[in-house]
Order: sequence, then C-alpha cells, then structure tokens
Amino acid sequence: MFKNRKWLIICCLLLTLVGITVRQNIKPNPVISTTTTTTTTKPYILLGIYTVTAYNSLSYQTDNTPCISASGMNVCETEDLICACPREFEFGTEFFINGRWWNCQDRLHSKYDDRIDLLMHTIEDAKEFGKQELEVYIINPQVIPNSV
Repeated sequence: MFKNRKWLIICCLLLTLVGITVRQNIKPNPVISTTTTTTTTKPYILLGIYTVTAYNSLSYQTDNTPCISASGMNVCETEDLICACPREFEFGTEFFINGRWWNCQDRLHSKYDDRIDLLMHTIEDAKEFGKQELEVYIINPQVIPNSV
C-alpha cells in the first residue's frame, strides 16, 4: 500500500512539473513582455502571425527612387533596420520580428497590405530570408503613450 502511494505522489509531482513547463512555453494572446535592444528596454505585444518577406533598395523591386521610402526617408543612408508595413500602421511604428526591432518607413503594394517586408542589404540576404510566417510584435501603445 505504501509503495503504491509513493509512486502516485511521484507521478503527480512529475505531471505537475510537466504542466508547468508546458504552460511556460505557451504564449497567450496578447503577450506583454519586454526586450532589450542596444540601449533601451521596450514593452511589446503580440500582433499575430504575419507573412514576412524581404526586399532590397533596387528600382526593379521598388520604384524609380529606390533609396527614398514612402515616408521620405533615405533608406540607403541609414543603419536602422527598415521595413515596409501595412497601411494601418503609421510610419515610425516599431515591430519586433525574429529577435530584432524593425522601423516602418515604407509601404508595400496595396495587394500585399497584409504582410511585412524587411529591407535587406544584399539580394542574397533577401533570397535567403525568403517568405516566412513569423510572430510579429509591436511596442505596446498603452505602456508607451504616443509611440505608435
């Protein structure tokens, strides 16, 4: 009798530990968390899973002024990570994608207004990135007023 009870307690403890581990790996929607960039900590929330693609500042991929984004920024002269985002977001909105912060300074063609396009420095980088379905986070506007 005692031996069976001991195993029952051990099994319950193991199941409890497994349950805690599983719950820690589940991300509720919305997720409110923080991440550290080189200089600041920014609270963010999960927007959802987006189709994320990559592009380059080349006229055959953009328009006849490939270095000038839709916001007017010269993306060829910045070290910032730039993305093209859906029209529902203002220029300057920051997205956390794949472990890095991207600043929305450009737009995609309206038929692709449901995805995010990351500006890459080389064609090879853009081709290697390809098209992915990724979790996209945004700075939480309720935590940082006027940030979005």
